[in-house]
Amino acid sequence: MNIVSADRISKHIGDRSLFNEISFGVDESDRLGLIGTNGSGKTTLLRIIAGLDDTDDGKITKNNQLSIAYLPQIPVFAPDSPIRQAILQPVSPVNMLTGDDTERQIVNILAELDISDLDQTVGNLSGGMLKKIALAQTLALEPDLLILDEPTNHLDAWTNLWLEEKLTDWKKSIFLITHDRYFLENVTGRILELEQGQLFQYDGNYSYYLEKKAERDMAAARVEAKASRLLKSELEWLRRQPKARGTKQKARVDRIDDLQALSSRGGGRSFEFESSATESKNRILEVKNLSAAFDGRVLFSGFEHTFKSRERLGVLGPNGCGKSTFFNLLMGVLTPQTGEIKKGLHTKFGYFDQNSRDLDGSKKVIDYVKRNAGEILSRGDGVVMEAARLLDYFGFSGRMQQGLISQLSGGERRRLHLVLVLMASPNFLILDEPTNDLDIATLVLLEDFLADFQGCVLVASHDRYFLDRVVSSLLVYEDGGIQRSNQTASEYIAINRDKGHEVTAKQVRTQEKAAAKRRLAAEEIKEYRALEREIELLEKKKSDLETRLSKPDASYTQLTDLGKEYEILGKTLAAKWGRWEELGERNAN
Repeated sequence: MNIVSADRISKHIGDRSLFNEISFGVDESDRLGLIGTNGSGKTTLLRIIAGLDDTDDGKITKNNQLSIAYLPQIPVFAPDSPIRQAILQPVSPVNMLTGDDTERQIVNILAELDISDLDQTVGNLSGGMLKKIALAQTLALEPDLLILDEPTNHLDAWTNLWLEEKLTDWKKSIFLITHDRYFLENVTGRILELEQGQLFQYDGNYSYYLEKKAERDMAAARVEAKASRLLKSELEWLRRQPKARGTKQKARVDRIDDLQALSSRGGGRSFEFESSATESKNRILEVKNLSAAFDGRVLFSGFEHTFKSRERLGVLGPNGCGKSTFFNLLMGVLTPQTGEIKKGLHTKFGYFDQNSRDLDGSKKVIDYVKRNAGEILSRGDGVVMEAARLLDYFGFSGRMQQGLISQLSGGERRRLHLVLVLMASPNFLILDEPTNDLDIATLVLLEDFLADFQGCVLVASHDRYFLDRVVSSLLVYEDGGIQRSNQTASEYIAINRDKGHEVTAKQVRTQEKAAAKRRLAAEEIKEYRALEREIELLEKKKSDLETRLSKPDASYTQLTDLGKEYEILGKTLAAKWGRWEELGERNAN
């Protein structure tokens, strides 16, 4: 039985169409996962279902008694409020907090997340802590329909596992956006995909989606290389799952083998990109007795390791433990408290940080890449790659390459920053939370790239799936140092479930100081909220203009004036939406 029904709905922002005449329903106890590329309209669709945004065309029908709770991608609370007061300020207008029972439930959930000091000021908290507070508030409402926009972003890996288990046992309907593929596999029972303004539905979890998506792509005889890359990246993961031993799952994997063979017989070849920048024949980086401290507290001590070519290491630890400090020490940006770091003769770092660099919005994408990273990428084996081709590989079409950087979404800018890092031909690639704000399609491409990369890779991520796919061993923060582990990220986190929470609780005060640089400034919070109100009023004005333009008795002069006003309004709205997204995505960390 449908509790929400979307009938032929459409949405446009300025002159850009997000989706056209799409239809779907949400059933009782449904578990929907929504995926799509950055800028495809995923968040807008969730907001429409939550009642926070309107459609341009079509109709949304809801059960009269339906209760909804919505977790936004970037929760915003009054910065001067203590936590105990902030939990009573709804993180979304649809989240109706009523009664002492709800407050007690929020406090109980916060305790599960190791947040017990409710007198801490919200403005001093990290993005991860704010996300935990918003999650506790949203989950405590126990609505008929739980809507979550990127719930795992900026949470540590232990909290992600806790949330996954919480949602696996959830009895009511869930509709969520996430790039966490373990979430999609273990929590969802149906996948909706937004692609080029259309909606495709798959009646299964992530592995089922992969199979049917490959079938659909190949049946349509389009982008065979894309289908091949997807299969190549995900097939091994499917086989690694315990349930793959079952007959039903084995048949599914066999079917994917058949599809892969069929794809290889086709005329197209997938684009195999290798980066083998000048490689140190001996060591890339040698580290001895490395120690670091922050604000009088030792982050780690006694670390020693010789980094080698083709080595794949994941860095795992809770928020605030000093992963970014570790990276900056290795690159020579910071001076260690003790220890020695020796670079190889040809060592060249490529650093993809959490926030990405500031990009000049007035420049064209292709011009900016050529000016800042060069026109060609040398693979080191005599083969060169033009900047335009690498951009195309990472989802920048010819039209996007000729567009201004200011027109890119936050996720697209982050993708562009990734291209700039790779174009520099590093042989020591450091990735600091690379999965934040990147869509699944881009993550698959990045994983494919790293599989062929000839240098050393060091990656910090809370995304268990990404670490499991990319790295061969871990460097984990424990017992006052950085220890080596040959477990997968999923295995380590599952076995050491208490480590992340214990360390996080001890480091809250340190996190507060480090997080000050990442949180929204007071003036930006005001602007962010003001933009939401302005956009709402402008959307209403736009709707009124559309009604007036559709009147049959309007004169030519009236229609001309209204048309000009409508055009100006559309540009204003597009600019407001762009600034709203920039403020949100830039300060997500």
